[in-house]
Amino acid sequence: MSGMVLVGSKPSFASDLRQPLVSGPILFVDSAKIYSQASRKLGYSGERLRLEINERLRLFAEVLQVDVIFQTAVYASDRVNTTQDFLTFLDTGNIEHIKSAAPQPRIGFVDTRRLLESAKKGGLGDGARAISTLNKLIVSLAQSEKLDLIFQEAVWANPAIDLTERLIVQLK
Repeated sequence: MSGMVLVGSKPSFASDLRQPLVSGPILFVDSAKIYSQASRKLGYSGERLRLEINERLRLFAEVLQVDVIFQTAVYASDRVNTTQDFLTFLDTGNIEHIKSAAPQPRIGFVDTRRLLESAKKGGLGDGARAISTLNKLIVSLAQSEKLDLIFQEAVWANPAIDLTERLIVQLK
């Protein structure tokens, strides 16, 4: 999944870097599904579609009073995945059906490049079989640890949420 991060209704600036930028609820939406369905429904494409979706995501975030809606994740639990809610909002403009945002979601990080390198060294290769095996391991760990989101791209990740080594050990 690929996409962007949309900052919701609360400011994302921090005057004191010791304060977390995101301290409230966060959600996830599947950008591929949203763009595909929005393109068919709205008849837009390209930049016009992107701008329309961004504006509607901003409104969606304001309604739910969330700090961030993510569109990029390796794993997203049902507790934070609001793709279908957003698509219904896009179709109807109705907000009554929307579930509330997950308070204090549990987040993990996986360095997929290191994980793939380890899988290749372990004999899994780097093709579809390896990716399928790694995805199953990631989902299994996420569910057993009751995580809501697992990211694969980060400039920096706190070692406390980095699951890469645990997954590498499981590969062996």
